[in-house]
Amino acid sequence: MFLLVSCESPINNRVLEGDLIQKKVESRYQFLGYEVFIETKWLKGPIGKISVENSLLVFVANSKGEVVSLPQDLHVEFYSTMPSMGHPLEDAGYFEVLETGLYINRHIVYNMPGRWKQEVWLVDSSGNIVSKVEWYESF
Repeated sequence: MFLLVSCESPINNRVLEGDLIQKKVESRYQFLGYEVFIETKWLKGPIGKISVENSLLVFVANSKGEVVSLPQDLHVEFYSTMPSMGHPLEDAGYFEVLETGLYINRHIVYNMPGRWKQEVWLVDSSGNIVSKVEWYESF
């Protein structure tokens, strides 16, 4: 009898080019359909421990690289899932505006370490996701 069990296989959840909503270009992401780019920077974390609040900083810029605010009817939200386990993070937190084009989320809580699909959503005033960027991180 031969039994294969794979939890941490390096080919699990591999990312294919077509799987990405937007490819990372010059260390920034573009919201499709909008002339708005973001750069992300972890200020704390990411740490996959339920007792830790992680902090993510998002810079918003136009196509010329100038820092800009989002249009008044749009805001950013964070979301993350662990594809291998099929669940989202414990708490996605919320973004606060620090100043023009600078947003911080200080309250991101992950359930556990592993490989996570990170997403920043561009959301309209009705709560609809109008565009998103995503990337994968292991920690």
